[in-house]
Amino acid sequence: MIELVVATRNGHKTREIQPILGPEFSVRDLGAHPEVSEIRESGTSFEENAKLKALAASKQLPALVIADDSGLEVDALGGAPGIYSARYAGANATEKDKIDKLLRELARVRATEDGRRARFDFAASWCSRATAISSEPSKELWKEVSPMKREATPDLATTRFSFRKD
Repeated sequence: MIELVVATRNGHKTREIQPILGPEFSVRDLGAHPEVSEIRESGTSFEENAKLKALAASKQLPALVIADDSGLEVDALGGAPGIYSARYAGANATEKDKIDKLLRELARVRATEDGRRARFDFAASWCSRATAISSEPSKELWKEVSPMKREATPDLATTRFSFRKD
């Protein structure tokens, strides 16, 4: 069995990854490794942040480590919230708080239908013993931000996304 550590303390993300990889992998996250200190996302892109997290965790753990960074980029907001998506509405904000702030910001800039175009962007990086194995450049999922749709984020393990380049 291959031990894989996801460089996150987000248990939901870890639970999504396990079924994708299958029984050949034992997937844990940093919640199982309190000795790994908080990893600061100080990069200027999703890819930089993914690399920072994977390298930092792999320096302290003997396992294969995967890290990602992701966020929403909205055209009318100049690409915001971008790499700040998780903290967009504050450190302890709920998903509802984030959505509410996004909709307020779109109203503030009087975003037209075209300006509501948004993309979910992410990058991933894999490391082992502080050596980068692979890094995947950002991928984008395009959607329109609608004030009428306030659904929960779909479960990645059961959803197929189609990607396109513009």
